[in-house]
Amino acid sequence: MYRIVMLVLAVLIAASPVRAQEIPALCSGKNLLDQLKADDPAAAEEVLAEMKADPNQGPLFWKIEKQGVKPSWLMGTMHVTETRVVTVPERVKKKISDASVMVLEIKDIANKHGLAAKIAGMTRQTQMPDGQTLWDVIPDDQENPIRFNPAVAMLPQAYVERMQPWVLAQSLNTPFCEMLRSSVKFSLDETLAQRAQIANVPIEGLESIEEQINVLSGLAMKDQVEGLVALTKRTVTAEDIYVTMVDMYLSRQVSALMPLMKRLPGLASEMETPAMDQFMLALIDKRNVLMAERAQKFIDKGNAFIAIGALHLPGKDGVVELLREAGYSLTPAE
Repeated sequence: MYRIVMLVLAVLIAASPVRAQEIPALCSGKNLLDQLKADDPAAAEEVLAEMKADPNQGPLFWKIEKQGVKPSWLMGTMHVTETRVVTVPERVKKKISDASVMVLEIKDIANKHGLAAKIAGMTRQTQMPDGQTLWDVIPDDQENPIRFNPAVAMLPQAYVERMQPWVLAQSLNTPFCEMLRSSVKFSLDETLAQRAQIANVPIEGLESIEEQINVLSGLAMKDQVEGLVALTKRTVTAEDIYVTMVDMYLSRQVSALMPLMKRLPGLASEMETPAMDQFMLALIDKRNVLMAERAQKFIDKGNAFIAIGALHLPGKDGVVELLREAGYSLTPAE
């Protein structure tokens, strides 16, 4: 989903001069879990305890077995261009090359330009209705913190006023370094798709681009506005959150992300709103069920390589547990 948001932004701000700037190799920022350990060791211990109690936390590569067919493989990805993330281990490359099918969240991720073209045509989901601007739905006393936010001020204002709140919220939530890199580098999902294409492995998807974008554009306008306004009040930066996410992915601590967010002074109030509850339900829980159900037809044929966002794997409502409930055997393969 993160990569789709990046493509939405790329389409809407394609004329922006920021694309000509130097592309940073790494994002600056601090690890917020490390910071919490220093500032509030007890709270950090609570985060780690909650992480360890999360079913199936840790592994990001799983073997799926069903009697009578070849094993399939499930990989948790991170939809970013960070070099440490997109470096694919040789054993994973071999599984992809030997697979009967590569199954991604969306099939279109294998065609970056084609996907961008599709998104460009989805103005109903990304732009305000004709005759209405973003500022028509933002409370007057909240306009200036949004208008003059550095991440917004650098964007062409003609595009900003056309954006639906959810799109602008994602731009505030995306570090500038990653936004720049995504215009010239491939994400992990795109890298996996390329590996499959090189090996002539067919590519399929569990969702459509329309379904993914509708998850966000389908949120009530009041919830979109509430989420955007909350972002302007954060005391942690998008770079800090990004660096924390990457570090957690690489250290196999992705299940610590949500417990951490709920305990950070600059995020706790935002995480406990009804709008955030609806967002997480739509973004994670409902999609877990959908992806687990749709993955089964590929698993039943055997030898599938399935790659989805890492946050969809763990937990009692995660894809690993849902597939077990459907009768499959899943074991860590790392």
